[in-house]
Amino acid sequence: MATTFIDQQLDELVAGIGVLMHRGSATEADPAVISLPEPGHNAYPDFEIRLWVTERTNGAEILFVEMEIGRGGAPGLNLDELKEWTDAYNTRSLFGSIETLQSGSGREATYITTIHHALVLDGLTHKTLETVVTTMQVASRRCHRVIRMLVRDHSREILAAQLERARRTALTDLEALVGLQSVKEMVRGLTAQQRVEQERKKHGLRPALATPHLVFTGNPGTGKTTVARLVGKLFREIGLLPRGHVVEVDRSDLVAKYVGQTAIKTKEVCDRAVGGVLFIDEAYALTGTGVDFGHEAIEALLTTMESRRGEFVVIVAGYGAEMTKFIASNPGLESRFDRTIHFPDYSADELFKIFEGLVRDHDYVLDPAAAAAVRTCMRTLPRGQGFGNAREIRRIFNDVVCNHASLLMNVSNPTKQQLQSITAAAIPSSHVPTSVPASEGTASTPRWAGYL
Repeated sequence: MATTFIDQQLDELVAGIGVLMHRGSATEADPAVISLPEPGHNAYPDFEIRLWVTERTNGAEILFVEMEIGRGGAPGLNLDELKEWTDAYNTRSLFGSIETLQSGSGREATYITTIHHALVLDGLTHKTLETVVTTMQVASRRCHRVIRMLVRDHSREILAAQLERARRTALTDLEALVGLQSVKEMVRGLTAQQRVEQERKKHGLRPALATPHLVFTGNPGTGKTTVARLVGKLFREIGLLPRGHVVEVDRSDLVAKYVGQTAIKTKEVCDRAVGGVLFIDEAYALTGTGVDFGHEAIEALLTTMESRRGEFVVIVAGYGAEMTKFIASNPGLESRFDRTIHFPDYSADELFKIFEGLVRDHDYVLDPAAAAAVRTCMRTLPRGQGFGNAREIRRIFNDVVCNHASLLMNVSNPTKQQLQSITAAAIPSSHVPTSVPASEGTASTPRWAGYL
């Protein structure tokens, strides 16, 4: 009669038990180890079995047979689900038990899953050993299948999240911005025109639009830089720009200190922006007076815009009146920039929405009285040229957080609700800055009190 593979494995196991008994002692920390390879199953590792003997108080010797059936890092594996499978398997198993142990946490977490049997050594039969080997092999295969399934599920979750992010187009991100309705309409129209232009090119039709170099005007904090980044992403999505990255610069990045260096410096900046957007903030600063190299930067910029036409987009930004003078200062500028988009100041309600967003994003909660105080603050903010808009709201938010912390200074064990809740006491009644000498500041009256 031909010898079966299971018989070969049993012979190995019996031999291992013989070695164990010959040694006379083996502990869990220093077990006897035998390896049971399984040809034809390359998906699974060899079976390595550990053996040791302990003695019960009644004198009975117990043989422990243990095999590791899973080990690895946990970033792609839901360990809780693996442990649930382990518990469920144990309730169904009549022979042996499975255990999953975890060490570390987060990215550093690892796990080990083992199956073990406890057998009375006296009267141990060949049939019992055959059952041991079979159950261990079945448990190992099932465990590996479960692990692969859990990892695949985790990968599907990651892929779903990536697809969801991919669905968020630049237009979606633009619509999510507070206010800026006129800006959104202009950008939507510009995007539609450029998309049609791309389709016309595919059919060999002549382009009808000039290169979409843009002028952004408005006070600080109205979203000009944010929209410039979205324009880069939009133009990449419709195929107008291959990369869509944004290179953000100001006068200091373009103008050098010595004759002949400004043109080189400006050209290097333009080269970095090829395939994307060059965003020049406060561009009117390039029109200096007296002995100034700003005009060289403008000339180098115009030359590159013409020689590399269609390879990148230039967006210049600044205050409305100053930008009007800047564009009019050079005929070349007027011919290159054919679209001006004005960013209006935010209304009081829009400023409150921005403040609410900062509160929410930082895990705070405004109580009703605090919300009312903030609304009053938004309505009474002094406005004028240079009004900071969203930047001013971020400054106000930072000061409110400082006031909130000061109110909790004497609370020894603040609750989660206290740590999250912003009360009206954290919102100063006045938006006019109050100057308080450092020596006069106290814990009960913070130096920033009244700053709003």
